[in-house]
Amino acid sequence: MSIDKNEQICSLIETYENMLTVKQIEILHDYYFLDLSLSEIAENNGTTRQAVKDILDRAVKLCLNYEEKLNLHKKLMTEKENLNKILLLNDIDEIKKIVNDTINKLEV
Repeated sequence: MSIDKNEQICSLIETYENMLTVKQIEILHDYYFLDLSLSEIAENNGTTRQAVKDILDRAVKLCLNYEEKLNLHKKLMTEKENLNKILLLNDIDEIKKIVNDTINKLEV
């Protein structure tokens, strides 16, 4: 798996972890954040390597589906970029414009 893909999945996990089960979060965290192997995770959890792989695959698929439907991660990243732009600005009018644009995008 490429680093970019791994980073994307880590970001999605952070965005959607509250929508996953405790077991899914634990296994995702062990695999993506602690870089444990499937065998290590299986041994730590008293289960099989295949069961760990199934949980990982299912949880990643859930995160990808949530993002496809909700676009929360994309929206968060856009807003983070806007806030970073604001930090770099000295022009109060430009700051106000970006803040107003951001507020308008957040309205439902």
